[in-house]
Amino acid sequence: MARLRGSELIQRLLGIVDEPFFRRQKIGLPMIYGILLVYYEEYYDVSISEFKKLLDCIDLNNCLIVVTNNPALVADVNGYLLGEDFQSEFSGYDAGLKSIKKISSNDYVIFGNDTFCHHRHWSGFERRIFAKSIKNFVAKKNEGILGEVDSFGQEFNLLDVKGSSWISTYLFCLSPNLLISLNKKIFLKKNVTSQLIYTDSNNTLQWGSRISENLIVQLTNWVSEKNKHGWYNKNSSINSKVIKLRSILNEFYLSAYAESKGYKLINVYSGLGIFNLTKLKLRRVIRYLRLQLGLQ
Repeated sequence: MARLRGSELIQRLLGIVDEPFFRRQKIGLPMIYGILLVYYEEYYDVSISEFKKLLDCIDLNNCLIVVTNNPALVADVNGYLLGEDFQSEFSGYDAGLKSIKKISSNDYVIFGNDTFCHHRHWSGFERRIFAKSIKNFVAKKNEGILGEVDSFGQEFNLLDVKGSSWISTYLFCLSPNLLISLNKKIFLKKNVTSQLIYTDSNNTLQWGSRISENLIVQLTNWVSEKNKHGWYNKNSSINSKVIKLRSILNEFYLSAYAESKGYKLINVYSGLGIFNLTKLKLRRVIRYLRLQLGLQ
């Protein structure tokens, strides 16, 4: 085992307490589960700490489940699971869901991966925005997915389901009835994604027939080495790109499926006042400029 440094941190942060859970279930109050997927050693401690802070801002009676897709980061403590990396974060998210014995119609699950506070600007300001939005989402008993909504301005088709926007799955919240509808599984099976995108004998990307041309164009451009505004890891191997694109297709399908069943995609930033919205945009511009200059 390469490293156990995080085990002490997890033991301090997990906050899994049986009595409050059963009391809340008995009186019908929502239980907040948080599933964090970790992979990068350099993001490990901070992402766990920040995710727990977010959960505590939403509801002190929460249950944190840490899933690792990196065997080198395994810590043998309660609430820490070894996931499978065959479907990137989605197979890890599902490993976390499997560990929850029963999700009631009052329970909400927040998912995050360890990039949520590293690959974008994250501070107490962003934490408060997410916490407030998720609190409202739960209090109003909304059904659907809450997170950052993205779109490229066109309707797309994936696995015979139409969509026009999607929730970014670096940090999002799912409602109970949608989870029940999904049978507590949010990832597409490997035999499905392997038919959507794969490599041929010449190690060239190939796309399946059940994905619309406009989506193929968008995703191909996103991982292109020539795209300055595309994937941060666009210079990686073709196999890494295939794994990432399969995860993105899972992300798109989850949102498209939800909308096709009448569930809502709710933008975490909706309802922000002009001041906070301007502040958010300015912080993103500053982060982008710092990254372009090689600053952290």
